[in-house]
Amino acid sequence: MRLGVNLPYDEAVKFDDGLLVTTINTLAAAGIRGCLTNFVNDEKQWEAISKKLIKRLDEGGMALLEYNAPFFIPTTSRDTVKKEAEKFVRLLAISENIGCLSVGTCAMGPNSIYPHPANRTPGAYDILKQTCELIARDAQRLGLRARLEIEVVYTTLLGTPREVADFVDEIASPNIQGHMDIVNCLTLDNVFDHADYIKEAFRVMKGRFYSAHIKDVRPVRSYLPGIEIAPLGEGCLDLKTYLQCLAELPATFPAVIEHIDTVQESIEAYRRVKNLCMELGMETWGDG
Repeated sequence: MRLGVNLPYDEAVKFDDGLLVTTINTLAAAGIRGCLTNFVNDEKQWEAISKKLIKRLDEGGMALLEYNAPFFIPTTSRDTVKKEAEKFVRLLAISENIGCLSVGTCAMGPNSIYPHPANRTPGAYDILKQTCELIARDAQRLGLRARLEIEVVYTTLLGTPREVADFVDEIASPNIQGHMDIVNCLTLDNVFDHADYIKEAFRVMKGRFYSAHIKDVRPVRSYLPGIEIAPLGEGCLDLKTYLQCLAELPATFPAVIEHIDTVQESIEAYRRVKNLCMELGMETWGDG
């Protein structure tokens, strides 16, 4: 496993070269060798910022493990399918050009990735399928190896590991794959006890995902049902079981701690996971 963190400060760090260099150097000095980040929102800046980003990461001795899209895949209108597919293909090409083959995203409904009754309709599924088929066709035509990796998110069209696996199988393209983020598909019903659910998720999605996220989760303090992201180590995630399942994957498999806001929080979260990995006898930067 290749353990990394999300690059803190998101958009700001990419437009402030001094902050970018300082952030990378501080993380690298703490032993962190890989990261994920998002493309900037401004489409005109995608190539330039990506080239600067990878240059600074190379200089700092860090790898870009995952380069996420700045938007999700819309499922509400057939009119924009071709345009959206073209943008995703462009992201794949840019990411591959700087050496990163994993581009993450989610399926999006009328309320983004939040609950909405139209999220799981047959029409939404058909639009998602059509978009991904166009992405796969054009990516293969261009000879791209980069993958658009669709996260499992409980509130969206692809809300369970089985739904993601079945969708990947239906598209049947190496350029459209799934992404493992177990916290995204937990509910109040299993947030306290999900070891078996984790194991089943890895079994169901085997061979259909190439990166994973690590974060924690806890119930909201309310008599109404709900869960929320928690600081790593302060929630209910069965991190030991999750890491043990990740340990069964290839040594170069990227697993990235996300939803961290500052460099110091990144270092603390990384050390927490690394220490548990050491207890479990796991490598945190496998070279294959």
